[in-house]
Amino acid sequence: MKKVPVSIEQSPEGDWWVQSPEVLGFFACGDTREEALANAAEALSIFLDIDEDKILLVIAETRKPSNGE
Repeated sequence: MKKVPVSIEQSPEGDWWVQSPEVLGFFACGDTREEALANAAEALSIFLDIDEDKILLVIAETRKPSNGE
């Protein structure tokens, strides 16, 4: 199992972005948090050339958009 640390952030528009500090330049997105994580796992499996079910995304940080407070 390949553990890949990721951070996930919700944009002010509502979509979600995932990035990994271990894979420079890597980003994935989705309309929902779950979709963004699924897209990230799929993209990382292709990028790292391993089966998607052998990737474990370890969420290091989740950020939601600031509401101006």
